[in-house]
Amino acid sequence: GDLSPRQAEAVAIMRRQGERLHYMVNRLLMLQRLTTRPDGEALQRQPVDLEEILRNSIHAWQQQATERKIRLEMEIHSPLPPLDADPELLGQVFSNLLDNAIKFSPEGGHIRVQAWHEAGQVCVAIADEGVGIPKGELERIFERFYQVEGGTTRHFSGMGIGLSLCRAIVEAHGGRIWAESPGRGQGSTFYVTLPAQGEG
Repeated sequence: GDLSPRQAEAVAIMRRQGERLHYMVNRLLMLQRLTTRPDGEALQRQPVDLEEILRNSIHAWQQQATERKIRLEMEIHSPLPPLDADPELLGQVFSNLLDNAIKFSPEGGHIRVQAWHEAGQVCVAIADEGVGIPKGELERIFERFYQVEGGTTRHFSGMGIGLSLCRAIVEAHGGRIWAESPGRGQGSTFYVTLPAQGEG
C-alpha cells in the first residue's frame, strides 16, 4: 500500500545506502582483481585516444564544476600518441581525480588539466586550488581505506578506495601516479604517466 512520508523517507535512505554499498563492493572487487593480476591480464586493451578520454571526463564533471563556479579547463601541450590501454578503466582514473579536485576545491576555484608527450610517456597533471595535502600524507593517500587526518574527513564523504583503485589501474598499465602539494590549504596536483603505444 501507500507509504507514509516517514516510511518513504526510510525506504529512500535504505536505497541510497544499498546503492552506496553496491558501488563500494564493485570497486573492491575491481581493486582485488587488479592487484592479484598485476601483469595487466585484467585489462581490456585497445588503441586509446587519451585526449578523447580526458575531454569526456571533463564533460561529465562540467555541470558540477559550473554549479560551484569552478573553472575547469584542459591544455594539451603536444600531440598525444595512442595508448594501448583499457579505455573504461582509464576513464575511471581521470573521473575519480576530477571528482576529488572538484570536491576539495573552494567555490570559485580553478582546476587545470594538462597533458603532454615526453620520452615515450604520456603525462597528465590535474591541479586544483583546494584543501591541499600535508607532505607526510602524499604517499599514504594511495593506500586502501586511508584518509587524511583532520577536518577534511568530516566535511567530505569518501571510502578511501578511489585513489588506491586509481593506482592499481595505472600500475596495471605500466604507468605511475603520484601527488604533489605545498601543504594544507595550498592545493594539490595529481600526476599520471602512461607508456605510449609500443613503449610499455
